[in-house]
Amino acid sequence: MVAHCEDTLDKLDPENLRRDCQVYVSLIYDACSRKVMALNHAAGAAEISAALEAYALTAGEQLDLSKALERAGKLQALGAQLNKLADRKDWQDGEAKKFNQAMLAIAHELIPLSYVSGDLFEQDLAVNLPAVPLLKDIWRLSETKPGSPEAFEWQTLLKRRLNKVEFALLKAIRIAESLIE
Repeated sequence: MVAHCEDTLDKLDPENLRRDCQVYVSLIYDACSRKVMALNHAAGAAEISAALEAYALTAGEQLDLSKALERAGKLQALGAQLNKLADRKDWQDGEAKKFNQAMLAIAHELIPLSYVSGDLFEQDLAVNLPAVPLLKDIWRLSETKPGSPEAFEWQTLLKRRLNKVEFALLKAIRIAESLIE
């Protein structure tokens, strides 16, 4: 059986097609002609920060997310500075290469925080995950009686996961700071 598509060239509005193609071409041209990659780590850090704030509300007094929140906020501010740096037009090849490598290194820290619920080498199920999926089980902690054995188990597990989040944020901050110095 052959699938039939209704979006054939004879049915497209030529003006809309032209506009859409111009948008795509300008994006591709920009990506290919920039000396430095346009990675917005401020936006990524803001998303992580918003998720951490929601998790902190859910956890209440049972798990302290203040260090992670502080680091996400700091990374967001550093990301904004990196965005300004990236807009420079006078990049030399060597410094652009160093900047790009560092921006990718930051991405390698942030992307797993946003999209991986377990280990980097384990496959996540093909389901939508919440932001900072390592901490997605915080709701389970909030449903336990404080001081109970079940609460201690969840606190221990979630604190270990939170340590991973905090460490990844710290590594990203150090990389960002090395670019801004």
